[in-house]
Amino acid sequence: VTIVRLKFKSNFNQNKFNYIQCIEISIICIICAISLLTVIFIQDFNFILFIFIIYEIGCGAYRPTLSSLRSKLIPHQYMATIINIFRIPLNIIVVVVLINIQYFGNTVFLIAAIMLIICALSSYNLSKFI
Repeated sequence: VTIVRLKFKSNFNQNKFNYIQCIEISIICIICAISLLTVIFIQDFNFILFIFIIYEIGCGAYRPTLSSLRSKLIPHQYMATIINIFRIPLNIIVVVVLINIQYFGNTVFLIAAIMLIICALSSYNLSKFI
């Protein structure tokens, strides 16, 4: 976080843009979490399909926003290493869920929604330091 502060200390407009991107990521994660939580309680197939379309639009907005923010905040010489370190726990979570998918059922959506809420809170906290 200190590296981030030093890197963007002199450029106020860049700080504001990064702040807005962090808030956008938080909003996108909250919308995706709400859409996954509604899937648990709704039984209408057409409405569930509509909710998944909203979720996919959120994923489509999340990726470029996160990539833009990542390219500004993570030093390029360390970017591949840092991203690969974060992929290890993600892949472990995916493998555990896929191995036990028959036991989870709709709980998978609840777990994903909780993780999205944690992501939203983390992004909001990052926006305070930028």
